[in-house]
Amino acid sequence: AAGRGPYEKHCAFRMEEIKDASTWDSRFTRFGASELNERFARRFGRPMTSAAWNGWFAVKALVETALRNDDTTKLCEALSRGRFDGHKGVPLSFHPETRVLGGAADKQ
Repeated sequence: AAGRGPYEKHCAFRMEEIKDASTWDSRFTRFGASELNERFARRFGRPMTSAAWNGWFAVKALVETALRNDDTTKLCEALSRGRFDGHKGVPLSFHPETRVLGGAADKQ
């Protein structure tokens, strides 16, 4: 927990608290999901899971944010302003206060 700064209260969770959360299903086919699933299965020889999608999306969001912003010292702030394609049919974004990922409508 040390070193997380002002966001510590939003980042402190235990994996067992979210074990039932599902962010992806390899049967998704719309909005480019079938292509993402196919690329993943071809590369790793297994279906994409929620954990795999979470990792893919985290890297995608960070890289896109870094490429769009000159000041990389403010990536967390820039992430909260960004909108990202997670192949779910709506732009995904991080809530500016809680840093929780959701659809663009969830920011309100």
